[in-house]
Amino acid sequence: MTNLEDLVARQIKTFLKQFSHVTASCSGGIDSTVLFHVLCKIAKEKKNFHLTVLHFNFGLREKESERDEKFVQKLAEEHDLPFILRKVSPEERNARSHRNTQAWARAVRRQTFQTLGEQGQVIALAHHENDLAETILMRMARGAGPGQLMGMKTWAPPYWRPFLTVSKNDLRTWASGH
Repeated sequence: MTNLEDLVARQIKTFLKQFSHVTASCSGGIDSTVLFHVLCKIAKEKKNFHLTVLHFNFGLREKESERDEKFVQKLAEEHDLPFILRKVSPEERNARSHRNTQAWARAVRRQTFQTLGEQGQVIALAHHENDLAETILMRMARGAGPGQLMGMKTWAPPYWRPFLTVSKNDLRTWASGH
């Protein structure tokens, strides 16, 4: 296993006694695709947890959204894994009122994650070191106090972010080598 795979495998051991099902949220981008492949490899080698793939299609980028959906679905099929698709209908999208699109999409994702978490699933997210830094900077810009500056946590059930200590560049390097 590579260092990235070792990192993820070590983290999985910390919650396996309590959880045995990991749902990887996969957008089809490089970060979540690396997460998918790392989790898939570990699941097949260790056989100590079940893996499901989750994809959100908000339909905001038309053909690109459909292409991402098909790509992630194909990944799941090629690895014989369950696939969950949360596809937002045009009616649901239009009913979002005047909410910021990103805030609305985040709320839809959180609702789905919460439901899966209540079913005992761990939600694996591909946030990495660069995302963590960005979150902290955004909170500072909004005037957050010292106690509110902490960014995301690696483990905050049901959320698991195994890549928070990994740079985007390291993820790219892993992808190019695999």
